[in-house]
Amino acid sequence: MENERDGLASPRVSKSTDSQKKQTQNTEELRVAARPSLLRFRATIIDSMEKQLERRIGDFYAQEIANTTWAFAKAGHLDAQLFAAFARVAERRVDDFNSQSLANTIWALAKVDKLDTPLFAVLARAAERRLEEFNPQNLANTAWAFATVGREAPALFDAVAAEAAPRLRQFNPQGLANTAWAFATVNRADEKLFAALARAAERRVSEFNAQNLANTAWAFATVKRPDEKLFTALATVKASRLG
Repeated sequence: MENERDGLASPRVSKSTDSQKKQTQNTEELRVAARPSLLRFRATIIDSMEKQLERRIGDFYAQEIANTTWAFAKAGHLDAQLFAAFARVAERRVDDFNSQSLANTIWALAKVDKLDTPLFAVLARAAERRLEEFNPQNLANTAWAFATVGREAPALFDAVAAEAAPRLRQFNPQGLANTAWAFATVNRADEKLFAALARAAERRVSEFNAQNLANTAWAFATVKRPDEKLFTALATVKASRLG
């Protein structure tokens, strides 16, 4: 009590605070202990879904096929047998796909690195016929997808170049960088497209992230079109971020 007489209160630990801390600790311990069981439960549910999908995928409408393929790819659940089933059905039903379903399926199969050569040949021809209906993101994603799986598809890339060049103002920075990267990856140095890409990228370069900057510079250097104004803009932005 000496401290209290001197005006200095003895420190006291709140019972309620102590209780709250213990409760929080117990909750976290329970969560950690339960995590393996939850993961096993999640894996069981997904495995069950996959088996059902493999058996019933042939009954899906075209949009349902595309949406399911996209969802599993987006979630990073890359079961080879399931995507083989998606690919078989997509090849049979490709003429039923609308432009968005077609673009989503192409992107998803590339995302899981599912190169089914006959299927991608079918998808390329289908995409060529529908490119006018593709929005800017679909155009960029389609070029990216075919380049990612190493499928050159010259006729498709020529068609994408002709469709994309006058619409590049509508592309976001990621779309511009991905389009440049895709065409350089398959060695399609379309003069009009790269000239238009240079001007579009120059206008949006301040919005590019580090990967967009690197991919764009690499693409233009690879196709031997080092546009002076664009490279100056790329260098300026890069330097400003390095401080």
